[in-house]
Order: sequence, then C-alpha cells, then structure tokens
Amino acid sequence: MRMRNLLVFFGLFVLYACWSPFPNAYERSMQVGRFRPNINTGIAKKVNINGYYVVTHKRVGTFEPFILYSDGTFGNIVFKNRDSLYEQKKQDADLMQEIISSEKGFCGGGGYYEIKGDTLEVDKVYRYQLRKVLAKDRFKIIDKNHLLLFSGMWVVSKKEDVPEPYDVLYEFVPAKNLPPSTSFGCKLNKYMWENKADWKAYKQRMKQQMIIKRGN
Repeated sequence: MRMRNLLVFFGLFVLYACWSPFPNAYERSMQVGRFRPNINTGIAKKVNINGYYVVTHKRVGTFEPFILYSDGTFGNIVFKNRDSLYEQKKQDADLMQEIISSEKGFCGGGGYYEIKGDTLEVDKVYRYQLRKVLAKDRFKIIDKNHLLLFSGMWVVSKKEDVPEPYDVLYEFVPAKNLPPSTSFGCKLNKYMWENKADWKAYKQRMKQQMIIKRGN
C-alpha cells in the first residue's frame, strides 16, 4: 500500500509539472521583455533590417533564417528550398514568394528581442512534451551586416540554467516584400505581452484583419 501511494504521488507530481501554468514566476522573471504598444527598439541604428539574416555556412542543426523588426519581433522564416543555402542568399528576392506560410498567413512562431549594448537577447517559446518552455538566444552585433549567435539556453531552474556556447555567424541579405511582424504567432500569446489589455486589443485587431482577408 505504501509503495502504491508513493507511485500515485510521483505520478501526480509529474503530471503537475507538465501541466503547471506557463510561465511560472521564475520563467517570467527570466523574460528579457514583452510586447507593448508603440515599441521602437532602435534596431535600425545598429544593423540592417530591410531583409533577413541567414547563416554564412551550412551548419549541423537547426539555424533558421530570421527577420528583425523595430517593434521587438524576432521572426524565424523557413524557405521553400530550405536545403539550399545558395538559394537563401539571393539578394533583393520577393521574400513572400520564397518562404513558407500557413493558410492563416503565419510564417513562424518567432519571439521577442531587446538590445543590450552590442548584444541582442532573444526569447522564444517552444512546446516540449505537455508544456511550453522558454528558450533564450544571445547574438553579438559584429557590424551592420553580421550577427554572431554565441549563447543559447533552455530556462528550466536556477540550478540547471547554464548557457550553451555557440559560434554561428549570420549575414544580412537584403530582400523585398517582407512579411509584416504580425505574421508571427508568438504575438498572439498573452505571456508575450506586458499588459493584458494590450494583448486583447492586438488579438481583436488580428481577428478583424482575418475576417476581412477571408472576405476578399
């Protein structure tokens, strides 16, 4: 009977850990920031943003290209020809014709970033098993056209949160017809916003735009 009670307790503990609300207090404290109305990060003064960033050399692992927006949006994009680095570096391409987007118009999950000196700190959220997990990446600004991913970390607990070193260089590729920052699903989540009312207002605007788009 004692052993069975212990197993039941352990099972409930694991279930609670998987289903506990995201973010908890620690995870929220680890967020670099959150969306709010009328943000201008000043990123255009630091690096070029009228295009996207892609790895300079083919790497083992998932290092998708991304777009930086002045409102704090970090937008990951996936090319239709994602296996060809050469194809991903064609300058002044019509980007919306080159990347994959969903039927609802979303290009990817994306995340939120802030500038700290010569570093971009990026927060992204992934689903792992039954729960969401906060991931943090840090990029060093090398010059107007290059960013170096030098650190990544999954936020788990104070004891386990150890940044993993990276050495992945991204270069800027100018492009036309970039997707708007509203094309990234991360912005629909309440935990990505500073204020609940602003989040609700944003969701309502997106809902109205979707209705208009379907009507056309």
